[in-house]
Amino acid sequence: MLLPLMLPSLLGSAAPPGVDAASLLTIYGPLGVFVVALAWFARIAYLREAHRSDRLEAEIHRITEERSRDFVRRELFDSAQATRDRLETSVREQILPALQAAGQATRESLQVLESVRREQDVQARIRDAQRHGGEA
Repeated sequence: MLLPLMLPSLLGSAAPPGVDAASLLTIYGPLGVFVVALAWFARIAYLREAHRSDRLEAEIHRITEERSRDFVRRELFDSAQATRDRLETSVREQILPALQAAGQATRESLQVLESVRREQDVQARIRDAQRHGGEA
C-alpha cells in the first residue's frame, strides 16, 4: 500500500510550522497519524466529489438548455404546421371556389364577347350588302 510511502509527506503537510514529521508522530502517536491520513484521504475524496458534482451540474445545465431549445423548436414547428393546415383549408374552402367562379365568369365573358363580335360581323355584312346592293 502507498500509505507508508506517503506518510512523511502527510505528516509534514499536517504538521504546524517548525514541527517535523518525527515530532508529529511522537506528539500524536500512531492513532494521530492514522487520523491525519484519513483526513487527507477525506479531503481528496471531497475534492474529487466536488469536481464530479460541478461537472454533472454543468452537464445537467447543458441538457436542460438543449431540451429547452428543442421544446421551442417543437412549439414553432407545431405552430407552423397548424398555420399551414389553416392556410390549406382556407385555400380549399375559399380560394379554390373563388378561382372556379372567376374561371366560369371568364368563360361566360368570352362567350358574350364572341357573340358580340359575331353580331358586329353580321351587321357589318348587312351594311356592306346594303351599300353594294344600293349601288348596283
